[in-house]
Amino acid sequence: MKLIKIFFIMLVIVSCQEKQIWQEIEIGKTIKIESNNFNLENNNYIYNWSKPIGIDGGVEYLIQHDKILVTAKTPGEYKIELTIENLSNKIVHKESFFLNAIAKTDKIETQSIKKTSAENKKIETPKKVIKSKTRYTIQVASWPNLDQAVKDKEKLISDGYDAYIEKYTNEEKNILRWRVRIGNFEDQNLASKIKKELSNKRGKDIWIDKIK
Repeated sequence: MKLIKIFFIMLVIVSCQEKQIWQEIEIGKTIKIESNNFNLENNNYIYNWSKPIGIDGGVEYLIQHDKILVTAKTPGEYKIELTIENLSNKIVHKESFFLNAIAKTDKIETQSIKKTSAENKKIETPKKVIKSKTRYTIQVASWPNLDQAVKDKEKLISDGYDAYIEKYTNEEKNILRWRVRIGNFEDQNLASKIKKELSNKRGKDIWIDKIK
């Protein structure tokens, strides 16, 4: 009986310490959301997905049993609740998903090394038109505070990935996030390969972004 009480208390503590990991999604792009912690391969469970909570009519969604397809139409923050029941209608799992829908025109500030005063001086030289190649980076996570982002970045670096942090702000909606990203790729195929590898490890919908 004591073991049951201890297990119940631990379960409550874990539930109360749920981390709000915000997943960034682009306006107009459809993403697939699945449970990260409940992966039994059978159909003997009932998946109850909530309507996305946030701006009314801000997202379109389609429920497909153990997954939900979401397409954002309006920038903003959204939350989706998942409750899984067995065939006896007993709840066996609960999970929350936090989405931050953004438009490509939102303001982005990247961490960079400050230039020296000499570098900032304008030098009048003939300008050459150079056609730059499109480069890509991998969006891994988006955190509400810098400490979480730093820990995530350091873990990725220890795993052998070229990770870095990028600050994202939307002043109009008073949103501040710290993005964890990987790499600066010329080869989109290589970026896609690493993205797939990371998605399998982390169980998140990781995406590729163009670097201007």
